[in-house]
Amino acid sequence: MIVSCQHVLSSCLLVSFFFVDPMSWVLVELSVIICFFCILASMKLYSAGNGVLSFTLCVLISCFFLVLCFTSSSLLWFYWWFESSLIPLLWLIISWGYQPERLQAGKYLMIYTLVSSLPFLGVLAWIYSEACSLFMWGWFMSLSSVMVWGVVLAPFLVKSPMYGVHLWLPKAHVEAPVAGSMLLAGLTLKLGGYGIMRVSESFSFSVSGLSCSLSCGLLWGAVVTAAVCLRQADIKSLVAYSSVSHMGLVVVGILSGSIWGWGGALVLMVGHAFSSSGLFFVAGVIYNSFFSRSLVICKGLLSLCPLFGLWGFSLLAANMAAPLTLNLSGEIMLVVCIINQSMWFFLALVSISLLTAGYSLYFFASSFHGVSSGLGFSWFSLSSCNSFVFFMHIVLVFGGVMVLDLSSVWL
Repeated sequence: MIVSCQHVLSSCLLVSFFFVDPMSWVLVELSVIICFFCILASMKLYSAGNGVLSFTLCVLISCFFLVLCFTSSSLLWFYWWFESSLIPLLWLIISWGYQPERLQAGKYLMIYTLVSSLPFLGVLAWIYSEACSLFMWGWFMSLSSVMVWGVVLAPFLVKSPMYGVHLWLPKAHVEAPVAGSMLLAGLTLKLGGYGIMRVSESFSFSVSGLSCSLSCGLLWGAVVTAAVCLRQADIKSLVAYSSVSHMGLVVVGILSGSIWGWGGALVLMVGHAFSSSGLFFVAGVIYNSFFSRSLVICKGLLSLCPLFGLWGFSLLAANMAAPLTLNLSGEIMLVVCIINQSMWFFLALVSISLLTAGYSLYFFASSFHGVSSGLGFSWFSLSSCNSFVFFMHIVLVFGGVMVLDLSSVWL
């Protein structure tokens, strides 16, 4: 499904302020699919009739902003839609969040993203004064200043997010409803990687030391956050920290500037979008039955519903890059690219792989095995709608036969 229209876009389509190439088309399709899943995953809210129209409008506006962001041909319009995409997400967290702490999560989200992106607006003004254009591909500017290049990358590193500026992400995930978490993990984080790719096409930078330092920091952060996952008791928090680890690899691949790095980053972004949004849906289904996301309380799910155990294990297998998944193909390409930069990075990559397998198995063993705590329902069943959402996530993330085409549509 992701690459069904790639041959139609063998040449780039440029119409006024919109630019569509195969890479942006893949992400546009991803946006529509994830937003469709968000609506299906929120059927309990629809059955309760609590703000149904507002919720649907919020998800559709989010999809609209993301599509405009992925198809913008101007850096200014890209910045506008990049920031506008936060509005419906913030609306979801504040209006349909579970706890009073959702207000604090909303503040973290806005402060981190706005503080990092406002200096970028100043750089855009400077670029326009120098080049008289903000069209992404109409000019090519060399940036030799570490500070300027850091300002250009900052909003995208925060949105990815990079370790050290990631604190807003676990808070937002924990307080967001299921649809909000699926949007955040499946699409919003991908704006960071997409933004770095686009600005890299417009700028040449001669500060390789900065890229090397960022790569070291990102890999170290990926190791640390993967280790932190082993200490999490909240399911949503565990999946949120795992997203920081995976997106760290994506950004390192993009910063390498190589074909394998960019191809692997795109493949892993798509694979991670489906696996992470599926795992957040797992957390939502568990919460609806146990009214808790604690791994201490939510146990014995495999005996309560074997089919749910199959869905959960398949998504966790994709998260740890099992064979035939998009995640594995993307990580193989990224490993080749990253090791080519420095053999010292191999130790970090091995650590990330082992820790990812460790916390994925820890999640499955803690929640699906064992004896039910008795604090939740003694019965557990999946609706046909829930099963359909799980099935489609797994079909898409295990679409390994499409990987080569997916990684080459825009290279």
